[in-house]
Amino acid sequence: MTSDASSPFDGLGLHIGGIVHLSAREAFACVQAGAVILDVRDGLERNGRSFAVAGVIAAPWRRIGEFVDSLPPEMPFIVADCVGIHSKEIVRLLQARGFSQVANLNGGMANWEAAALPMSVDHDEEMTGSCICQLKSRKVDRS
Repeated sequence: MTSDASSPFDGLGLHIGGIVHLSAREAFACVQAGAVILDVRDGLERNGRSFAVAGVIAAPWRRIGEFVDSLPPEMPFIVADCVGIHSKEIVRLLQARGFSQVANLNGGMANWEAAALPMSVDHDEEMTGSCICQLKSRKVDRS
């Protein structure tokens, strides 16, 4: 991250390849200080889990192009996905579009949950199954 202005992520996280990777606890502290989580999880990746903090924008990574122009580039964003795979791609995209205050949530929602940080769980949307090929929503089809 290169910027002349001070960033809310200065002195935090791991700096690898031009990306700041925040731990879940560091990300939570930044959100409490005004940063916004850009939740780029898609469909099944959500698994009924949501970040239960103020300042979350849902922008699925497959449709990120629809959201980028509406995001204020001066706002500090923490990009989060399920485990940290797509979020790095989105950080690079935002940086290329002029966003100077952007970081990656290292390990995504999985690390957020493991750190016991605020989240909500919709048990009807959770996925169940003994094998990835058998995953299905617990939600009952009432049609």
